[in-house]
Amino acid sequence: MRLPRRVPWASISQLEQVYNAIYTVENLSFAIRRLAAWKFACGLPHALDAALSLLVAIDSDRKESNCKISVRQNYALAIIRFVNGFVDPLQTGAFARPIASIAAQIGLPLSLVDIRHACTHEELLSLVALRDAAKQALSWLETAYFLPMLAIDPTSNTHDAAPPVAPLLKQYKSTIKPILKDATLAKINQKEVASVLRAFDAWIAETAVMGWKIWDADGDDRNVWALEKLATALTEEGGLVPVAKKLASVWFSGPH
Repeated sequence: MRLPRRVPWASISQLEQVYNAIYTVENLSFAIRRLAAWKFACGLPHALDAALSLLVAIDSDRKESNCKISVRQNYALAIIRFVNGFVDPLQTGAFARPIASIAAQIGLPLSLVDIRHACTHEELLSLVALRDAAKQALSWLETAYFLPMLAIDPTSNTHDAAPPVAPLLKQYKSTIKPILKDATLAKINQKEVASVLRAFDAWIAETAVMGWKIWDADGDDRNVWALEKLATALTEEGGLVPVAKKLASVWFSGPH
């Protein structure tokens, strides 16, 4: 059984106050102070940490009248941290996945990925473009984080969804079974085995995304949750344990 997860707010109403300060009354100073206090007290999930960085950049933009370069740098860093924080923890497999692919998987606008790339590898974008990107990022956080969190208590573990893994296990067994009977087929079927393993990597990443959507767990927690789901499926009857007892010796002993 999963233990209750620690969150920075004492009650969901406090998170609602921050939401209202950002999106309803635009009291950015209150939201920044509250988020900064939470971060100092026990840390923030990435969604809120990214929101804090974006709000600080927007606030500095409104107050700064001379040094526009520093304002653009603040926006650029906030966008880079925003995208990286959501994408990097999902690079869990042995094979690196394109950032755009992961972003599409979690519904992150590809335009923000492009801006993140430009801010990282190219010239600093215009202030207008960076302002629009910050607004888009906050809008995405509202839809993908704040509204779901305010509708579902994140400390509850009643939602336990995960993509089905049975088809992958069936594909793996059908691919590996001939090799277990004849080791000479290992090299011939090498590409097929690698393809199945990549599919498992993708499944783990997708399931980790479900972990984020359910409790906004941090990277380690949601990856552990995904691996726990896979381990459970592997040990259940019909997983890697054959249903027929007569197959057990072949499955576990391998080719003779």
